[in-house]
Amino acid sequence: MKKITVILLIIISSITLLLNCPNPDNGSNDNGPDDEEQIENKPEPPGNIKAFFLNPDFKKEITVQWDSVENVDYYKVYKNINRNEYILVEDSLTSLTSVTFLETIHSQEITYTVQSYDGAAASDMSGGSNPIILTFEDLMVAARPSAESFITNGSDESGIQISWKADINADGYVLFKSNDPDGEYEELYRSETPVPYFDTSVIPGEFYYYRLCYVLEDQFYGVSEYVFGIASNNNIDIFENNETKEKSQKLVSGSVNKANIYYYLDNHNNRLIDTDWYYITIPPGSTEIITFILAPGSPLIGTLRYKREDHDPVLLTWEDESYELTNYSDEDMDVYFTLDIDTSLITNIFEEYEIILGSDYQFF
Repeated sequence: MKKITVILLIIISSITLLLNCPNPDNGSNDNGPDDEEQIENKPEPPGNIKAFFLNPDFKKEITVQWDSVENVDYYKVYKNINRNEYILVEDSLTSLTSVTFLETIHSQEITYTVQSYDGAAASDMSGGSNPIILTFEDLMVAARPSAESFITNGSDESGIQISWKADINADGYVLFKSNDPDGEYEELYRSETPVPYFDTSVIPGEFYYYRLCYVLEDQFYGVSEYVFGIASNNNIDIFENNETKEKSQKLVSGSVNKANIYYYLDNHNNRLIDTDWYYITIPPGSTEIITFILAPGSPLIGTLRYKREDHDPVLLTWEDESYELTNYSDEDMDVYFTLDIDTSLITNIFEEYEIILGSDYQFF
């Protein structure tokens, strides 16, 4: 028995010596950068973290803001619950220095911290923001729904579609409707799920206003701010929604593109404004001719504006106007431009236009 014990001790001692033995190649076990190098590669965390809400009637919409850090690619925001647990805020990755989101936690102290990233290298956590504590009633104020005008359902019946996102604290939703944003709202629709509602009880040319309410165990909570839409027999074009540069529609050489644009204003200064973003890829050493066609007598003549990115806007004053776009470089060039309506000149308009593209020549 003693011999077995001695043998086991010798084996264990030998294994321990082998594990602690330095690497014969360079005297160390180097599997990557040392701690000092990793620390040097870390970006700095941002400072001056602030958390606040812009609307005192809708406190669960939180904005977190911080100071910019040089030479970083993006940031992520975390919530720290009761100074104990870090949770990544959903969709908080941003290259900007603020992010806005809907908070879902109540009755606990929350502070927010931010990490900066240079590639895959993350900074330490920043210092915490000022604390935020929301009540259950704060969370149960409904988020504003969205309303889409100029659409039809499967039977070509025109109307206004209202949609909203699910809320984890609600077990039902009630939609209200009014002809006056500041007037009485009547119940229009109830649902246990966030299924969009298509309202066909409308008169073309009239504005309608909608508010949403969350329900939990048959109790109604705070209603949302209103959204609005206009009833119309017109349909939006195939390029929508191209209202931002990120959603720009690509136009190709030799194409004829038909689209429409609109601008409506109600008696309460609510506006429905359509801005159309497009872009064209021009080959090296080429010129593209872009022509805008308006119908004879169209109210867009003298009110529709063409604006190439980083250029001054041009008012289109003829039924057809052409512009040259030239690429003098030896690489493809993307040219972005917008079409919108000069709202100081006209309102309550829905009109069509055409964009025709054609290559003029290639000079090298």
